[in-house]
Amino acid sequence: MMNQVNPDSASLPCPIAWGAREEPERLALRTPGASYSYRGLDERVRARERYLREHGVAAGERVAIRGPNGVDHVEWLWACWRLGATACLLSTRVPPDALPGLMAQVAAQHLITPEDRAETLSGVQRHAWTAGLSTQAEASASVVLRPEAPAVVVFTSGSTGTPKAALLSIGNLAENARGSNLNLPVAPGDRWLLSLPLYHVGGLGIVWRTALAGAAVVLPGPGPLSEEIQAQGVTHVSMVSTQLVRALQEGVAARLQGVRGLLLGGSAIPSGLLEAALEAGLPVHTTYGLTEMGSQVTTTPPGASAAVLRSSGRLLEGRALRVEGGEILVRGATRFLGYVEGHTVRRPFDDAGWFRTGDLGQVDADGYLHVRGRLDNRFISGGENIHPEEIERALSAQPGVAEAVVVPVSDAEFGQRPVAFVRMLDPAVRPPSSLLQALRAVLPGYKVPDALLPWPLEPGLKPSRPALQAQAERSREDFM
Repeated sequence: MMNQVNPDSASLPCPIAWGAREEPERLALRTPGASYSYRGLDERVRARERYLREHGVAAGERVAIRGPNGVDHVEWLWACWRLGATACLLSTRVPPDALPGLMAQVAAQHLITPEDRAETLSGVQRHAWTAGLSTQAEASASVVLRPEAPAVVVFTSGSTGTPKAALLSIGNLAENARGSNLNLPVAPGDRWLLSLPLYHVGGLGIVWRTALAGAAVVLPGPGPLSEEIQAQGVTHVSMVSTQLVRALQEGVAARLQGVRGLLLGGSAIPSGLLEAALEAGLPVHTTYGLTEMGSQVTTTPPGASAAVLRSSGRLLEGRALRVEGGEILVRGATRFLGYVEGHTVRRPFDDAGWFRTGDLGQVDADGYLHVRGRLDNRFISGGENIHPEEIERALSAQPGVAEAVVVPVSDAEFGQRPVAFVRMLDPAVRPPSSLLQALRAVLPGYKVPDALLPWPLEPGLKPSRPALQAQAERSREDFM
């Protein structure tokens, strides 16, 4: 459909409006109970956009959105982008008491949410989640978006403890989707499962990839993902390791026969999980990305071997990458505009436009990126540098281990020592002591954790290292 985006163009046709005009009956969005054509979705987006105009939202303003994945959320996003407003996406996992601080951080004066408590926010105009659908809005001949216009604020995961508000443009989102679609083709009639939250760039990427290709977003129901994939004819899916582990436990192989691409990201992928996915015949793509680049930076190609899938893939079009002193630097058409700090935007780039990711990695002779860890997770134990990710990879390679996070705890002799939280594939099994013996065979002794602690959380998209470190310090007396 509109797979080719010209980054030098002064305007970009809105892919939803374009689809409504050119292929009005083509499927654009599907839920377990309803289907929306491009014409039907465009009508609903136009009604939302008109509602925002009539309620004082102007181009250039920031509108906070906090709510579940769903048709309403997708419509509000496109309405903001067509109006020229910036959508500031607030996680539904953040407690309501944190909302005032987040709203102030992004200087948003409007909030769209289904939550009644949000009415108490001072100086903020609240809009109902289902507002605007009764509004009548005439169709326009064409709708264009400006690539340079600020489009969305996405909060980073906050690996250092304080989330940052990354500002992405329309062009950033469109170029990221275009480069992804060139590597992992998406065509009209395809269906991509929205299995990631829309307040993450992973979820936003699905919305843009499908729209540019004339494909459909599929919203899952409450059942297991593998059942939703089969029932709704999904052709593409994005997952993090935790989701894939669950899907394999559900016997996903028989339900994924129609899937042509499974994008696997979010963190380092345990080698055992990759082997299980390949054995099940799943069309896996491993990837490296970050919020500040709109999602993917590198991704493996279709049909990659097991050896290639242990990397994070090659650079996608529209991006540039280099490694300096072991640190990954990025720039290009998908690079974000900067960090929102109230009414200002801080641009953390050098004179050549490079952004320092804080990730450690190397590019091999064939151009594949291998991510080694984080600069800001490194700590020193007895004068030796320890990168938690190295220990986590060694743990995740052991049979029965689904996930591991290593954090430092204070130690009178060594300054800091590593401790690991381990989640087993079988939740009833505690981390066995034999894991420590296995680690001693592959790691220097100073890198072997002093203790293995049971996984303390419900499996999530990205555990908080600061929170786990605080928990380990509190329970230090139990294992030292």
